[in-house]
Amino acid sequence: MLFDLVTVLVFGFYFAADGPDFMRTLASWMPPRGQQVFITISEITIAKTGGYVVSKIVLAALSTVFHGIFFAAIGVPYWLPFALFVGITAQFVPIVGTYLGIILPVLATVFTSPWKAIAIVAFAAVYQQIETYYFTPRVSKKTMDVNPAIALGAVFVGAAIWGPLGALIGIPLAAAGVSILDTYSHRYELVPEVANVGTVPTEPEPT
Repeated sequence: MLFDLVTVLVFGFYFAADGPDFMRTLASWMPPRGQQVFITISEITIAKTGGYVVSKIVLAALSTVFHGIFFAAIGVPYWLPFALFVGITAQFVPIVGTYLGIILPVLATVFTSPWKAIAIVAFAAVYQQIETYYFTPRVSKKTMDVNPAIALGAVFVGAAIWGPLGALIGIPLAAAGVSILDTYSHRYELVPEVANVGTVPTEPEPT
């Protein structure tokens, strides 16, 4: 998992540094119409990737705040550095990051107060579920304009196909795919029978 994370970060760094030249080189091998489509898709993908980075920063901050409050409340020593470690690890080590992050605070408390160590594990397990099913879809909706259900499904599908790396990149790939589909697909106005599905019919006013 650490190797996957480093690979993504290194690739992202070099791509950001030389991205425009790389895009121009690829576009030069395409016909004019293909160049326009390629640039449009590239811009959408880059924008969604930027939104994904923002979402990770927001989620890391949320994790740090909630774990920090809990650690301080139960008297964990060095609660702030531990909370920061949990927040960062939770976002950049997919799926099991939260549990890896709590190893240090658990070790710092288990020998002096076992109940605190148990409480930390229990809190992390609960918070992981809240983050996965509540925070992540909603933050992704705000930062990448992707439906919360699609964001949640992208994490599970990405993890099932590519493992931890897939969980890390699943949401930006899904967001880019949805945006590209919206850009190049044609939508039609709904007929009344379809538009009124699920709505409660109104009764005509008595004359």
